[in-house]
Amino acid sequence: MVIYWGGFHMPLGLGGLVIVANLFPQHVSDPQFQAMSQVVLQLMELAGTAWLMKSTLQPLKSQFELFNVSFSKAFQDRDWIPASALGLLVVLLIVMASASITHLSLLQVKEAPSALTGLVTSTPVACSATYLAFCVVTPVIEEYVYRGFLLASLASHIRWPFAIIVSSLMFAISHLGASGLPSLFMIGCVLGLAYTWTGNLATSFVIHGLYNAIVLTRSVVF
Repeated sequence: MVIYWGGFHMPLGLGGLVIVANLFPQHVSDPQFQAMSQVVLQLMELAGTAWLMKSTLQPLKSQFELFNVSFSKAFQDRDWIPASALGLLVVLLIVMASASITHLSLLQVKEAPSALTGLVTSTPVACSATYLAFCVVTPVIEEYVYRGFLLASLASHIRWPFAIIVSSLMFAISHLGASGLPSLFMIGCVLGLAYTWTGNLATSFVIHGLYNAIVLTRSVVF
């Protein structure tokens, strides 16, 4: 996790656009360039994370069979569509409850990065690339790391409720500078429960992606 945070997440996921702006100052005002840069940075983080997991977990391959993503058998018992629908509903209820308690708006509970929201309203290409980065690639990375790896590895040593709590805390802390960290922690718990219930990363990925899409769309519309 330290290597992932220091080698991939912080320089690419959090500071990637700053690096791009320094390398290509002549293109920094082009929204399409910024949006495509965000996609490339996220894909680089995903590729680096996949390499890190594969290289470090190869000796323990038999212990990590829960890296399972399946979109088949969607409506059977404990499958991803009903679990995703219920999980997304719970996440939205948590966000609304947190907003009412703390007097924050939905955007302040989990705020879409301003660098992304500005791109959505610029050009169709920039809008599409921004949604791809924020609602597809980012959920894939975070579910792969915090549920597929961290939660599964912790659950092999401690009871699964505590594994969900610890992995959710790490998930919330990783959103450096984000407001509403308690809500992010609770969202992480819902994602962890959904993954534990189905044994399928597709469940938590769908919940995460749809929620990010709702947050991003709301930040633009309102």
